[in-house]
Amino acid sequence: MHKTTTALTALAVLCVVALAACGGSGGAGTTRTATVPAGKLGEAINTPRSGSYGGMECTDQACSHFTDAYARRQVLRSCDNGPVEGQPTSYRFGGRDEYFVCFAVRETRRLVNFHVEGQLVLRSALLRGGDLLQTCEGGLCIAGTWATGGQMVGTLQNANGITSRFRADWIPGTASD
Repeated sequence: MHKTTTALTALAVLCVVALAACGGSGGAGTTRTATVPAGKLGEAINTPRSGSYGGMECTDQACSHFTDAYARRQVLRSCDNGPVEGQPTSYRFGGRDEYFVCFAVRETRRLVNFHVEGQLVLRSALLRGGDLLQTCEGGLCIAGTWATGGQMVGTLQNANGITSRFRADWIPGTASD
């Protein structure tokens, strides 16, 4: 019983020391504050810009083919407030067709008209905390997060469970707010 009492006493002392270290010794009238990054409390740091976005599937982690100037021009032209009728819906890279993704973000922080390869696959989804939580419609599940305020990265998963990644960038001059 003596060992139990000693162990409990040691535990109590450790708890008191830990609480004292956390609480500090601020005097009466001292107020501690936290600094919140610019913006509103609770707002996502990478809040998306309103407007149109264009991008494509990724075959590698960095989406390196999306940095190709020609591919990028094709995507942005094809997705400008679009997709644009008559414009390409994919880009040949590494012997494989990479499909374009097009969508828009509205001032209500709603993602609308998500197209893959020129086909509408998601009409509308609410952005939560700036992210697109996995949303499934018409046999395709889409999820995404904002790498920056003008770039979304995410995943596309078909009904067979096959997943691919995508990257989409804001198209300048398409803001809707």
